[in-house]
Amino acid sequence: MRLFPKRETAFTGEFVRDLKAAFGDSLWLFKVHGHEMQAKGVPDVVCCINGLFVGIEFKIRRGSVNITPYQKYTKECIEKANGFSFIVWFDEATAVVGIDELKFNDRKEAIKFLLARFKP
Repeated sequence: MRLFPKRETAFTGEFVRDLKAAFGDSLWLFKVHGHEMQAKGVPDVVCCINGLFVGIEFKIRRGSVNITPYQKYTKECIEKANGFSFIVWFDEATAVVGIDELKFNDRKEAIKFLLARFKP
């Protein structure tokens, strides 16, 4: 186990930086900063990739990926509206990065997967 666990904000920043580099002008992105007056369950990042609406929730996995009932409900609503929503996670014990149930060796592999999925 790491002496100083990775913070979710650090992982989010690293992933978003790689996402911006990979998609360039095909990406519009907004980092949501929670507030007490904000609706519960809104994804950490709301973006448009090649004209498609995408909501991304970031998690640090410590045993399992824990999402709140509000986050699960919002994810389902986005998908019901034909948008895309997924959980991007980092496992501290193995340094594996995941997108929902998929596992990747690192962030770069996860970004390559997204590039293939959202190419025009």
